[in-house]
Amino acid sequence: MQKEYIELFIKNSERNKINTKRLNTLEKKLKDINSLTLIMKEITLEIKLINENINKIDKRILIIENKPIKRIEQIINNILYVLISGLVGYILLLLGLK
Repeated sequence: MQKEYIELFIKNSERNKINTKRLNTLEKKLKDINSLTLIMKEITLEIKLINENINKIDKRILIIENKPIKRIEQIINNILYVLISGLVGYILLLLGLK
């Protein structure tokens, strides 16, 4: 009977060593996962900031791109005013109003 207890004790000791080793490995992996989680949070924050900056840049680019269009519209409006004014003046001249 005592021999069986000794064998059981030896088996339990070996199992304990194996389990301790497994636990140590799992603890290291858990620390690694926690570190990765923190890194991912930082990366997510950085990506969010980058996206905000990209949106600001997009707005600025749109403003810059629209400036020539506004100038062309102003030029076309001025030309139309001159033509309409000239036409009205010419009609008035033909009607005898000077």
